[in-house]
Amino acid sequence: MKPFIGRARELAELDATARLPGAKLIVIKGRRRVGKSRLAREFGKRHAAMSLYYLTGLPPSTPAAAQSEREHFAKQLARVFEVPMPKASHWDELLWHLADRVKDGHAIVILDEINWIGRSDPQFSSKLWALWETELCKLNEFILILSGSLAGWIDDQFSSHTGYLGRISWNMTLEELPIQDALRFFGARRERISIHEQLMILLVTGGIPRYLEEIDAKRTAEDNLKRLCFSPPGLLFSEYDQLMNDLFQRNNRVYRDIVEALIERPLTLTELHAAISRHKSGVISNYVEDLEKSGFLMRHHTWNPRTGRPSNRYKIRVIDNYLRFYLKAIRPAATRVKAGLDALPANLYGLLGLQFENLVLKNKRLLLSALSIPPEDIVREGPYFQNQTRKHAGCQIDYLVQTRHSLYIVEIKFSRSPLPSAIIEEVRSKVLALITPKHLSIRPVLVHVNGVVDAVENADYFDHVVNFGELATSSEPYAHA
Repeated sequence: MKPFIGRARELAELDATARLPGAKLIVIKGRRRVGKSRLAREFGKRHAAMSLYYLTGLPPSTPAAAQSEREHFAKQLARVFEVPMPKASHWDELLWHLADRVKDGHAIVILDEINWIGRSDPQFSSKLWALWETELCKLNEFILILSGSLAGWIDDQFSSHTGYLGRISWNMTLEELPIQDALRFFGARRERISIHEQLMILLVTGGIPRYLEEIDAKRTAEDNLKRLCFSPPGLLFSEYDQLMNDLFQRNNRVYRDIVEALIERPLTLTELHAAISRHKSGVISNYVEDLEKSGFLMRHHTWNPRTGRPSNRYKIRVIDNYLRFYLKAIRPAATRVKAGLDALPANLYGLLGLQFENLVLKNKRLLLSALSIPPEDIVREGPYFQNQTRKHAGCQIDYLVQTRHSLYIVEIKFSRSPLPSAIIEEVRSKVLALITPKHLSIRPVLVHVNGVVDAVENADYFDHVVNFGELATSSEPYAHA
């Protein structure tokens, strides 16, 4: 296995749970490839006094998925516990067989891709609950970890299920790696590679460990992107279809329609219904929630700066950098790539610029620290939109932070060259359009990677000019301009 990177906080949380008395039930959910299985295994390795048993689900692919899942599980039981293969007729028999193998406790059992295991039987979660209540919860030094990618289903069947209330010791949603850990995948060569080149790759992979493992630090960023994204054997060339099919199965066409409708710009729910030609109903809202829980979308609510109170209005946006890049860059080039014309898109840098905002927002703790904003001072924060009316203009703010005394209007720009002075007027127009309470100070902020021209510095318009590359690579408190 490649070296385990990051996750110090998550491992500490799991260790703290393991120290609790009695048997523990832990749920780990999150986007595919985000490192759930590796985290669970690493946690198990660090508790060497307990036996570690790992079993996983089989991706459903045929009408006989239920029987295939049971047979696959039975084979794993036989291999993991070195016993004859049990009958695979019913889940009850297989689960009780598992309980019999760990009846002495002092064990960690990982049931990975629990959504694949359990979706083949509507009663699976109830059967597992019965086993936990009658046998597993009584064991000494025993931990059961349920891990899976379909967060909505896991919430319905376990986290929010009446029977499991009060039984789950720790319910974790695993996020992407923060940028400081993601950059460690460049290894020892990292110091010799420009931060701009490193960020080019992260703007496509985000902080997804499985994608980051494919980085070849001996190659340029362009070469890595060409190999991973614009070559048929590349991991990211066909990853989108794999994600949608594995997660959402029969309904994956609707989920695709939703994601693809949002790729150009964030939409309200009403706009989304129109974009996919669907009548307004709770069904689409449920699908959006599934995609949000799976780490692909996010709903950003606006608020009233005068009162600080949230509004019912929100926009839905794609927050997964790979999904956005695939639909904007990889899929349009697929025919050429398959024909052997696998050149990088001519507008590559323009496309990467769209990704930078996501990367900054996912690492906003770094930015807030650079701006010296204590979390307890924040009233509201997030991407902000103001609708146009007859009385005032509309505007969109990349990131707006409202504290008790100030509004930080953050403009996020990724560029190959220093940002020109035109950026000042661009931000000034947003400030003028934004409805701002008189008791709040306005503090414009510019986040960049490759610097700004002298005219921007000399104009002294921005309260903070933040070099995000330096921020991401500095181990010291960040000194902003």
